[in-house]
Amino acid sequence: MNRRNDRTIGLLFRDLLVGVQNMLLGEVQLIQTELRRTAQVARRRSMLAALSFSVALIGLIPLMGFLVLALGKVMGERYALSSLIVGIFFLATGSFFAFYFTREIPLQGFFLPRTRESLQQEALLIFQRGPKFKPNQEQRQEKNAS
Repeated sequence: MNRRNDRTIGLLFRDLLVGVQNMLLGEVQLIQTELRRTAQVARRRSMLAALSFSVALIGLIPLMGFLVLALGKVMGERYALSSLIVGIFFLATGSFFAFYFTREIPLQGFFLPRTRESLQQEALLIFQRGPKFKPNQEQRQEKNAS
């Protein structure tokens, strides 16, 4: 009788291992798909941001020249000082926004939400449906006698 129980437990463990293996393979495929999708979205957003930055930079160059000339005229023909003020202003503003947007990148969509949800659901199923090994009193006595 012990041999039959051992085989039954062995089959349970084999089935459990096969189930875990299939679950892990499915999760790996889900992670790969989700990472690929996330990379595509990040690539597209980066390209659009670079294009937008380039267009804005082309328009910003003449605007900066105008600001330097106008501020220099207001400051009594002190164009070097006005150039320094305008340059520091744009450097500070650009640095602030660059820091803000690069800080936001890790917070957007790189957490694999579908993978996390799927793993949580499968772990819950395993705990709910998993075999409960509660040997009764007779099996404990047989085990102790052996």
